[in-house]
This record gives sequence, C-alpha cells and structure tokens, in this order.
Amino acid sequence: MLSKPKYYRMSTKNLLEMKKVLLKFFSILSWPAKIAAKRQAHLEPSLPYFSPGFEYKSTCRILCKPRVKVVSGARISVGDNVVLNSNPEGYHAGMSFPVTLTADRQDACITIGESSRLHGCCIHAWSTISIGRKCLLASGCQLLDAHGHISGLEYARIRSQVADEPIPIIIGSFCWIGLGVIIMKGVQLGEGCVVAANSVVMAGDYPPFSLIAGTPAKVVRVVEEEKVFPEDYPVDMLTEGKYYKY
Repeated sequence: MLSKPKYYRMSTKNLLEMKKVLLKFFSILSWPAKIAAKRQAHLEPSLPYFSPGFEYKSTCRILCKPRVKVVSGARISVGDNVVLNSNPEGYHAGMSFPVTLTADRQDACITIGESSRLHGCCIHAWSTISIGRKCLLASGCQLLDAHGHISGLEYARIRSQVADEPIPIIIGSFCWIGLGVIIMKGVQLGEGCVVAANSVVMAGDYPPFSLIAGTPAKVVRVVEEEKVFPEDYPVDMLTEGKYYKY
C-alpha cells in the first residue's frame, strides 16, 4: 500500500529567502539587455545635453560623449555629416582622451566644416579656429589659438601673471592632421595639407597640398594642384589602395 505523500509548509523566512533568490536570478537574466542599452546610450549620446552656443546638424555622428564647453557669447558650429569620435574601440590607434571642444572667451568661435572627421582631439579657442570641409583629425592632436600666458623669454619672471593674445587658426579643406600633432596660434594651412604625426606646427602660412613635418614643423614637399585628384573622381577605379565607403 502506497504511503501518502508528505507536504511541508514553508516558513515565512524560507519563502522570503526563495523570493530573494528568484529576484536575483531574473535580475541576472536581464543584465545583457541593460548593459547593451547603457553602452548604446554611451556610444550615441543624446545631443540636447550640450550647452547653449553649440550648433550642430542632425546628420552629425557622435560616438561616445565628447567634452564641450561654450562660455556665454561664444559659439561652436558643426556642419553636415561631421563625425565626432571619442570611442577608442575599433579606432586604429590609441585614443587617450575624447573629442574636446572649448570656446573659452566671449566671441570665441570654433567652426567645423561638413563631412570632417575628428577622433579624440582637442580644440581650444579664445578667438577663432576654423576647420574646412572633409578634414581628418587623428587622435591626440591639439589646436590651440593661444598659449594661455605670455611666452617671450623676457617675461619669465611675470609670465604667470600675463595672458597672451590669441591668433586665429585656419585649417583648409581636405587637410589631414596626424596623430599627436600640436597646431599653435596663427597657423594657416592651405587646402589639402598633410601634417605628419607628432609634429608641432608654429605660426605661419603653409601652401596648399604640402607635406608638413617636424618640431618645429617645416614644409617637406609640395604637390602641384594639377596632379591632385578632383573631388568627384570615381574612387572605385583607383588602382592603388582599397576603396571603402564610410
């Protein structure tokens, strides 16, 4: 003869313990979705968080949160299809800080032309910094239109008490600024210039389609404009390199 099954009544304490275990279990199951959502929010931040004075187009792509500061009366303008990339994942070189845009005085202005791409670089304007169309700025490069303090050797004993005067920086369209480049106040790069990695570019006018390298940087080579491919050249017909579309 079969014996009747025995039923045990769980105490309130045991029920509470089981409830905690189940809640933890279902919480763990939801972790992947929460992590994915948090990561996506980090990679694609909502643009309205930026301060007043930051003007951008809806076609901009912002990867990870940049640092943006615009004081009262200053302005930062970002054109169509600009990429501001502060995400080191997938970038082909190291990236030690996010894209940093600072318009730090009244009437200061930073302008970034359409289809330019900025990767982990710093732009700090007291006056004007203008970047043309389709420029490439690699990680670690810095554009500074002022030294912060007066720089002459004769001012050594009073240097920390005197701010210097800013001078605008103008970067022509199609320029490529390499890794770790520092561009100082008063620099004007012509169209299509390439600045080699870790160069320090001092004040001066640099001709279009020139290779600039060194510390302090000098013009190493200039290509005649007639030899430069036109902007509408069918890149899929190139025999050198590999065509890819961003």
